[in-house]
This record gives sequence, C-alpha cells and structure tokens, in this order.
Amino acid sequence: MTDSMAVPSSFDSTRYTGDDPEDHHPNLVQAQAEAVTNLLLGRSLGLPNTYAFDSRTALSLTAAVLGSRAAVLESTGSPNGKQRLRDANPLILRWYTADPEADFFACCADQLRRLEGQRRFILSFWKPIDRNDELRLELADALTKRTAFPAAIKAIDRPGPDGIGEMERAFTTLLQLDQYCAERPGRGGVSPGAKTTLANYVTGFEQLAGEELETVMGTGIDIDTVMHLQESVREQAPEDKFNRGWAHHEVDRGGGEDNCDPFLVQQRQLIDTLYNKVLADSLGQNHTLLSSVPRSVGNEKLEQVNAFALDLIRYIQGRRQEEEAAPRFSGTPDMSELFRRASSVPDLQPAPLAILLKAYWELIADDDRWPAWQESCQHLEKSLHRALDLKEAGRNGDAQLSDAWLGHLTLLEEKMPHITVRDGKLYASVDQPGEDHCTMTGLYEFYADSLAAAEYVDHYLRRAVG
Repeated sequence: MTDSMAVPSSFDSTRYTGDDPEDHHPNLVQAQAEAVTNLLLGRSLGLPNTYAFDSRTALSLTAAVLGSRAAVLESTGSPNGKQRLRDANPLILRWYTADPEADFFACCADQLRRLEGQRRFILSFWKPIDRNDELRLELADALTKRTAFPAAIKAIDRPGPDGIGEMERAFTTLLQLDQYCAERPGRGGVSPGAKTTLANYVTGFEQLAGEELETVMGTGIDIDTVMHLQESVREQAPEDKFNRGWAHHEVDRGGGEDNCDPFLVQQRQLIDTLYNKVLADSLGQNHTLLSSVPRSVGNEKLEQVNAFALDLIRYIQGRRQEEEAAPRFSGTPDMSELFRRASSVPDLQPAPLAILLKAYWELIADDDRWPAWQESCQHLEKSLHRALDLKEAGRNGDAQLSDAWLGHLTLLEEKMPHITVRDGKLYASVDQPGEDHCTMTGLYEFYADSLAAAEYVDHYLRRAVG
C-alpha cells in the first residue's frame, strides 16, 4: 500500500441510495467501484466521522471490507501474510471535535443529540429515527457506553432473512470499525481540521464579482444560475449558512428532492461540494477529494454546479495560499473514472463486492504476489507526483508515469481475478442485483488533478487539464 488517501464524495451520508434496504441503487455501486479501484492502486479510503456513522454507502462498504478481511485471515496459513492483513490500512477514520479526549462514538452521539433548529443533524442512513428525539438519544447512549443495540429501535427495524435489521447490522458494523481502528495507531483519530473552512468558502463565494467571478465561472455555468446562488446564500442568517444543514432544510421544506424547485437541489450540490472538500482536507495530508454528482442522474445543471464549486475551491485556496505564502495544494490527484453499465462492455464479468474485496485481501496475504504489487503501487505514486511536479514547473512529462501505469495494469491483470484491463484502462465492475455498473480508469483520468469524478468527466477534464 501507499501513504495516499482517497475521499470519495460518493460516501457522503447525504448521497441518495434508496430508502428500501433491498434497493441496490446505482449510487451504491458507484461508490463501491470507486473504492475497489482506489484499493487496487494501494490507496487508503478516508472516512470522516459523518460518512462513517450516517452513510448507507460507507456502512455497507465498511462491513464488506472488514468481513472479507476476517474471512481471509481465517483461511491464510502464512504467518507473514496474516501479519500483513493485520497491518494493512484500507480504511482511515478521522473525527472532528473540539474535545481532544472525545472518541468516534462521542462524535456520533453529538450528531444524534443535535435536536434544535438549523443545527439539528438530519439523519440519512438512520432516517427511521430522524424525527424521534427519544430514539436518537437512546442510540447516542448505546454508542458511547458500547452497550447492546436499543430494543426500542430494534422494534421498528426491518429484519432481513436472518432476522437482523439494517440498523442493527449497522450498529454492529460501527462497533467493528471502532475495534479495527483501535488495533493499529493511525487508523482512527481526531481530525487535525481544515485550514479552509466552509465559512471561508461561503464568504469567498459571496464576495466574488467582476473579473474574479468570470475567472471562476469560465464557460461551464451561466451567470443567472451563479447570481441566483449568490443571492440565495446571502439571504441566509449568518449563524445558519456556515454549516450545510440549511441547504438540506431548504430542499426538505420544498417537498423533497423529487418535488422541490430544481434550484434548491443545485444549491445543495454547491454547499455539499464545498463541505466535502473541507471534510477531505480535515483528514490530513496526502488526500484526494473524488467529487461528483451521482453519475446515474445525468443532471447537467448539477454537473455544472459541481464543476463551478470545484473551480471556486481552487480559486479560494490559491488566493489563501498566496496570502499565507503556503505551499501549493499537494494532495494526490484523483482518479476520475467513467461510469457505465458493465453489461454494455463485451465480455466483462462483474463480481459481487465481497468477492472483489476477498481477492484484494488475498493479494495482500499472498507471499508470492504481494511484493510485486506493493512495489508497483509505490512506483506508480512516485511517478505520479514526479509528473505533477514537472507539470507545475511548466515542463512536459516524460514516459515514466505512462510506463508505471501500464506496468501496474499488467500486474493487476496477471495477479487479480475479476479485474479487466483493456486499451490502457482499468475496469472495476461490481455486480449488485439489477445493477452491474463499472468504472473505467485510464492514465489521462489518473493524471488529472481536477478533483472531479463523474460521468461528464471527459469534457470537464479536457477543460481543467488541457
């Protein structure tokens, strides 16, 4: 593995993935495919406490990662392999708190106990208890005391075939994640915080005008939409607009995502993108924000707002760095994958997430295969950073990165079942009932430092990088 970390916005707790536990929404598969791709490149997945606690996507992925590790640990005979399995850090958890003594569950409890006004934390995964203050407080107590899952919540849970409900299963996953973090230093800890806050971004957006505004807008979004967004943000009370809850409350008051004025969803997308950047930065060094709208949506307006928000982030960060004489943004550039139905790609055989993760852990446990994969991951990351340094210095890149990329793909094709490589692209395909989507990542996407990852990536990256 490497020291690099990816923070996919598709893990965000507010990302819609269907209300029914049996609903395998494309957004769920999107996040899983992004996760598998990053893991195969040796990167860790960053989990802010908000994602880890209240995102159906993050909770299901965490359960699959830890469950598959336990299975491979049990079946591995090599002592060295077992040690590597215990030492690997596919998940990195950070929680933000003003109390240095507070742990992950204390932060979860704080979110549950926010009950008043705009500060009330809107629950996404835990939606069945969102408006029930008594049950919210019971769950908060159960987490901080690490006691049994509350019987009152179990009574309204929807049991699966094994009799265990989705919320109870998530409670168990949180306990397992807490234990996983306690096993090794660095896996879990207090967030160092982000230098640029949501308030910085919101204030910077409100103040944009004239040539500055035109610079950030480029040609990707119309002026009417931007002016409407600015006016709406300015109308919010100062104590409300510096957290993202107000934008979500606006959508809820308008009748929900499917019934409200589409502008309210665009506004929420702007604020969520800025917020996710703050979360990604708060995880520490060597992180990458993979920011996208849900790729199955195909909403051009949301894509434009997302792209504008990312350009706004770059502009404000660049201005702040000039003022503070800070070093350039050095987070690892993202991998901006294309996303499509796996069934549309000839001879591509998608596999369930559990099988893909089992193969990942088996690669780490294998005394013969692991050294080559580890060396290739490290070489690829070093080559990537070298190419970016050359780019910043105004020099054309050389063949080292392309050679490292193609070499890594060849190694994965040889050593990893269920992974397909074609025409210099890595295909990670995940099979869910009724949803067999895949991501396709090529060198161009891997090299781009655009912060974007979405179905519209091709034309966006060519504007950002070209």
